[in-house]
Amino acid sequence: MEALIGNQTLWNTLLSAIREKRVAGCYLIEGPDGSGKLTVARLAAAALCCTSPRPDSTPCLNCHSCKNILNGNYIDVTELRPEEAGKRISVDQIRDMLQFTHITSTEGDWRIFIIDDGQNMKKESQNALLKSIEEPGDKTVFIILTNDKTKLLPTVRSRAVHLRTEPLSANEMRKALASENLPSETMEELILLSEGSLGRAKELIADSEKS
Repeated sequence: MEALIGNQTLWNTLLSAIREKRVAGCYLIEGPDGSGKLTVARLAAAALCCTSPRPDSTPCLNCHSCKNILNGNYIDVTELRPEEAGKRISVDQIRDMLQFTHITSTEGDWRIFIIDDGQNMKKESQNALLKSIEEPGDKTVFIILTNDKTKLLPTVRSRAVHLRTEPLSANEMRKALASENLPSETMEELILLSEGSLGRAKELIADSEKS
């Protein structure tokens, strides 16, 4: 899939559930920052909401729904994250989000809630989420993204299907970073330092350009 770099096993797991109409009410995707968690979550949302899905149930990536979901701007897909870097996700944020679980989807059949940086939810925030992820409404899906699932309450973890991102291979990293035109020695060092995380590699490149 054009928008996906790596994480093929993770994506195939989600796509199989969508294709076979056995989508769980809550998914927990764990992986380091920059490992593609949000991309995979948005692609799963696009697959559920796409108006012109391909025969294998992958999203077309060209319709109004797909484009807006991939840009984080689709009315039936709510993305929640800390309001400021370094802040926690408050219980008020969770309660405000949960109000939308009782509203019928506007453009499609599904309502999807993506909680980014889920490890930053306060304990009270996680408790406020419990009932909704235990008994989600029809065609309602929660996707919690985290770099450390142990920071989530056991009661939250037990209500979710656990998935994990996969580090990119060295060859995948080289292809993804080809447009950076890096010297080969720099490229290999970057691949080693980033440990298969494209996001981390790009952060390192940006840091080096600042210095």
